Amino acid sequence: MLDLIKATNRKPAVEALKLKTVDDLLAASSERIELMNGELIKRPMARSEHALVQSGLSDETLPFKRKSGSGGWWIMTEISVRYTENHCPTHDLAGWRKESLPLSPVGRTLVRHSLGFLRKLSG
Repeated sequence: MLDLIKATNRKPAVEALKLKTVDDLLAASSERIELMNGELIKRPMARSEHALVQSGLSDETLPFKRKSGSGGWWIMTEISVRYTENHCPTHDLAGWRKESLPLSPVGRTLVRHSLGFLRKLSG
């Protein structure tokens, strides 16, 4: 019995990782990072081939972007989407129906995930 008590009082061999949060992301000095599963990850520099594909996809969405009136979508490139407090990746292209997000996000606003579509071009 004494051995069982000693075994349960041992310190764990590995300390638990403290997950980073959206607050850590916003406090970071670099804007080329994203929050993935509680870890701040540096994003690679974009290549021209990637930019061409991204802009081409953005062009394809033009019919969904209504400048005025009801309906339509907010479609944005390089936007951070907050799924949870510990997961806020930056997507190459993301969109939200204007009914679910009436005003366009501005600045470093982290848009919450809704039932809009999301498309990530790179892994």
